[in-house]
Amino acid sequence: MNESPRHPFARTVAGWALLLTGVCQAAPATASGPELAAVAAEAPVLLQRLHDAGVASVAVVDFTDLRGRPTELGRFLAEKLSGELANGTPAIRVIDRLNLAAILKEHKLEASGLVDPRALHEIGKIAGVEALITGRMTPLGDRVQVTLLAVHTESAETLASEEIEIPRTETIAALERRMLLDPCPSDSSAPPIVLEGATRQKVELPNLQFVLYGCRRAEDTVQCGIAVRNQGDERNLLLSGKSRLVFGEGSQVTASRVFLNGEWATGTLSRVGSTLLPGVTSTLGVEFKGVPETVETLRLLELVVYGPEIRFHDIHLDP
Repeated sequence: MNESPRHPFARTVAGWALLLTGVCQAAPATASGPELAAVAAEAPVLLQRLHDAGVASVAVVDFTDLRGRPTELGRFLAEKLSGELANGTPAIRVIDRLNLAAILKEHKLEASGLVDPRALHEIGKIAGVEALITGRMTPLGDRVQVTLLAVHTESAETLASEEIEIPRTETIAALERRMLLDPCPSDSSAPPIVLEGATRQKVELPNLQFVLYGCRRAEDTVQCGIAVRNQGDERNLLLSGKSRLVFGEGSQVTASRVFLNGEWATGTLSRVGSTLLPGVTSTLGVEFKGVPETVETLRLLELVVYGPEIRFHDIHLDP
């Protein structure tokens, strides 16, 4: 991990794929056909349940996979359901998803998958919506099961829970595999990470390997470089700015920036994503600010990757 005269953490590696939650909005995926008939058929059922609960406004947020990750399929199904609801009874106002995204961006809020009660209340108050509909997708062989959940934003009460199944056609399967990798501008204020020197620690998971090459300091900033090798089928990876360092007697900081395959994302609420190809090593990095210069050893480096827990312990800082 050699330094450059231009930056204490100068690195070179090519890559792509940046996802900034609540910052960029990808264009909706395009697909149509009888495989989506179940989504259209479910809209009147949900509208009736919401009407019976006295709900006058609703919004649909991006559906996620079982690990809570948004995909092209999840966004497309959410768009489809939102459109079907809007074509239903005028007694219930359906909030336009683009307007909702703009409101969330302005207030630095996130809504995809299941959100906690406090976030629900805040989203409801700011967006003027009484209920949110979320979806969780489960692949089941030749079909995809979608669990729909309508939740009241004030009380967090579940107003409706429905399950539908759609055929896993070639188009649906392709959308399912694609993460929401929006064409966002990258954070170019820091050079990319390159992995050099001896490896320090290794975390082995089924078909996935994380190898720590070390963590180094520049004043109160610590940056760690990790190699990720996919030993199975093609898969997606999301790295969150909620990754953290623990040092001293339990003091901790969350990531100021996260890096994956050539792109940075900035802030605790950010995420950076990439497709991991079979047999190909990817480069991951995290940067933390506010680490006292007296700290020489890190007790814990925890990577939040929306799936398995990735933890490295007792890491001596490189100068």
